[in-house]
Amino acid sequence: PELLDWLASELVRMDWSIKRLSRMILLSRAYRSGGQGKSVADDESGHVLPASLCAAVGFPRRRLAAEEIRDSLLAVSGLLDSEMHGTLLTLKSRQYVNDAKTGRHLVSYTNSRRSIYQPVIRNKVYSLFQMFEFPSPSLVSGRRATTTVPPQLLLMMNSELVARCSQAMAVRMLQDSTLTEVERIGLSYEFVYGRIPGEGEVQRAGEFLRRFEQTLSPEQSLETRRAAAWQAFCQALMVSNEFVYLD
Repeated sequence: PELLDWLASELVRMDWSIKRLSRMILLSRAYRSGGQGKSVADDESGHVLPASLCAAVGFPRRRLAAEEIRDSLLAVSGLLDSEMHGTLLTLKSRQYVNDAKTGRHLVSYTNSRRSIYQPVIRNKVYSLFQMFEFPSPSLVSGRRATTTVPPQLLLMMNSELVARCSQAMAVRMLQDSTLTEVERIGLSYEFVYGRIPGEGEVQRAGEFLRRFEQTLSPEQSLETRRAAAWQAFCQALMVSNEFVYLD
């Protein structure tokens, strides 16, 4: 009750701005707590918590929702269009309905706007959304299911969106010629995972890049082979569990 009273008073103090209140909550230490259970309440004090309270320290681990996965892919690659408002629907509603006889449809999901602005066509829901339990537009659904099945990984490995985002991210990593390979690997981990890679991860990443370049035709230029290797590396980061799950 005291927390709710305090939040209510803060909302009044912020002139009833839900946006400012949401920002304050999202930037709070409690909200940003890790998902892995800890044995101490405070890293500085080192006070050990009882086992029954360890679960209360961290945020429960969860898989990102379909919209969060798409927006995160676009964000780390630098392709996310943060424009607000407006619509992506430029035709009459009936023109977006999938033709069952010919299979033709006019709806496209190749834009880079945030997922909240994407059209939801009942018989042509975006394939990435469908695979990650986007609610059926034909039903009233108050809760989403969360499953982990092999087709989800297969979709991520073969998705045009992931390929486009990994290519754009590879370009970001290679555009600064002053960076070393180790620095680029570290920057990639910070972009995708929000953390600095361990020494072993840096070594494995460097070995992966070198081996991938060796599998490509020597007739290709060094720049082409390097770009392809970095795209494959960025794609590997994007399809991992650490990217799809929030710890």
